[in-house]
Amino acid sequence: MKGFEETRAGFSFGPVFVVLLGALVVASGFFFILTAELIRSQANDRTRLVEATDAFTSTFAAERNEHNVVPASFRRRGIENLAEFVESIQERQEISVTMRMPGTPGLELRTVENDPRVRAAIKEIADDGDYSVIEESLFENGRFVGRTIFPSVASNPDCVSCHNKELRSPEYKLGDVMGAYVVESDLTSATYNNLTYAVSAGVLAFLGGGLVARRERRRMNRVVTSLEGQVRAERDKREAEAFSNFLSSHDALTGLSNRTMFRDRLDAEVEACASGKSEDVFVALIDLDDFKSVNDTMGHDAGDALLTGVGQRLSALVHEEAGLVARFGGDEFAVLVRMHAELTHPDQLGEKIVQSMAAPHSHEGLSIQGRCSVGVAALGEMTGGDASALLKAADTALYAAKRAGKGRYRSFDRELKDNMWKRAALSSALPIAIEQGEIYPVFQPQIDLGSGEIHGFEALARWKWYDLVVCPDQFIPVAEENGLVRQVDLQILRGAASFAVEFGRRSARPVRISTNVSALTFKGAGLAEEILDILLETGLPGDQLTLEVTETVLMENWGEVHDVLGVLRAKGVRAALDDFGTGYSSLSYLRRLQFEEIKIDRSFVVDLELDEQTRRLFAGVIDLAVGLGKTIVVEGVETDEQAEFVMEKGAHVAQGFLYSEPLSPADAAAAFSGSSLPSRREDHDLREWI
Repeated sequence: MKGFEETRAGFSFGPVFVVLLGALVVASGFFFILTAELIRSQANDRTRLVEATDAFTSTFAAERNEHNVVPASFRRRGIENLAEFVESIQERQEISVTMRMPGTPGLELRTVENDPRVRAAIKEIADDGDYSVIEESLFENGRFVGRTIFPSVASNPDCVSCHNKELRSPEYKLGDVMGAYVVESDLTSATYNNLTYAVSAGVLAFLGGGLVARRERRRMNRVVTSLEGQVRAERDKREAEAFSNFLSSHDALTGLSNRTMFRDRLDAEVEACASGKSEDVFVALIDLDDFKSVNDTMGHDAGDALLTGVGQRLSALVHEEAGLVARFGGDEFAVLVRMHAELTHPDQLGEKIVQSMAAPHSHEGLSIQGRCSVGVAALGEMTGGDASALLKAADTALYAAKRAGKGRYRSFDRELKDNMWKRAALSSALPIAIEQGEIYPVFQPQIDLGSGEIHGFEALARWKWYDLVVCPDQFIPVAEENGLVRQVDLQILRGAASFAVEFGRRSARPVRISTNVSALTFKGAGLAEEILDILLETGLPGDQLTLEVTETVLMENWGEVHDVLGVLRAKGVRAALDDFGTGYSSLSYLRRLQFEEIKIDRSFVVDLELDEQTRRLFAGVIDLAVGLGKTIVVEGVETDEQAEFVMEKGAHVAQGFLYSEPLSPADAAAAFSGSSLPSRREDHDLREWI
């Protein structure tokens, strides 16, 4: 664009200069032509005047007699008689013409030349015997004068003798220069006129040229404007393409590479390792802890500032030539680094990343803690691994780090490698298992501590896979990854509802069941309608169903949980807050959402017999829940001492291996019908998945 601006500026100044220069050339040329013609024509007129004078003098001299003895008078009289001729010249040319005839210096015949320069010229002509005519045009005394000097030559003997007689001395002989004709034209007025004509011609040329230049400038401006538009459009197109290309390979918020670009670079690094150009490559996947709470409590601007800050800190750890930092989306980041002298083990990378997030971030006076969980994997630890396997390994390590707690890292090792193989096998078999009904509920009795009878059952999911039994903590995460967890939850609910209706009818007693609903199940629309359809399909009354919701579910899906439980509560369905006391915000959820039951996590029960502080804490939690008027259910009761303690502190219901392990539908029905609860079995008909 700069070139076009310079071009436009040139068109605004250049034509004016060119037209002005052209007008000056025209005016100057016109002036010089007119002046040259004026000088030439006046020189011709002066020559004709002298020729006429010579002719008159010759004629007068031929008729002279003894009374007319002065030759000079002949000539002066001839000049006087030529006055009419001179006037005609003046009228035609509007130029003043004068003529005089001085003699040679020292021998003047009555006419003396006053101009010393002309007098010197006449003397030089006389001394040299030069008959040449002198023509000159010059500024003199404020006038522009055209002058012709003709030598006056003694052309016949009579003229010579006459002059010598007048001078009383033999001064002249035939052929001598006796003086000169000096004819002058005052060209000042004509020159001014020529100058006026020239200026007028220049003005006309300037105006005409200006019109032409203006038309040309407009045409060129249109061309330039058109070119500018084309260039601007092309520039905008290129910028849009560049921005589009940038967005296709980078994250718009942080400016980091995106998943696609990261994967391309990882493929190249894996290929370099395979060819021996690189020793090893490490991949770290980073997930921010409690990022959702930052957005909820501080606003999305603070969340964006945190993401940008995390990207900057990660970039500071990785040199561009040795690695790459990417944002996969949300609060997920990835780091790719080649092994080098200062980084020889994946643990070192994980530790550096966690340490870099230790210091809080600042945004508009707010302090934002950006702790993260990190999973790290090394290509060298993979057997025949590719980029996909390496990412999967890092993701497995990240999942293990998050399960172990917040603000820590985990490297992919042999244990995780075995677990990843198991998860891969489960992931492949799970869809078929759901379709063929291999996932089924088992029922752990919940005992009424007041009466000692069965209060109800918690339906727990199991997977019968060949001769193995897979527990939910192993396949539910796989179901969540594959988007199948909702089908699993609803399948367990349908099986539990069918069991409660069938054996409730046989025993003529209502059978209460409770079942868990995972976080991802709440994210899909229509959950309340699907649950009501199951109740309608199986015939289970709503007041015999309790849905257990963990605090994690509430944190991730508060709005969805609130809406779903609101619809179901109108049909009599109860809600239980599971794992109460394990999260920092449980009291907040108790206040905001009306749960009918509170389930105290088994972590409060495990050390009751050994730790006095735990006993006091447990008592405080019980008192708090009882004070809120909720039904208290305690999980994980395994000893008589624990049972006695929780009953003494005011708990209503308990479940655990002290009473029974999870039972098959037949055993649960038998226990509910009044038979004694089976003791915990040491051996199983099916081997448990490890």
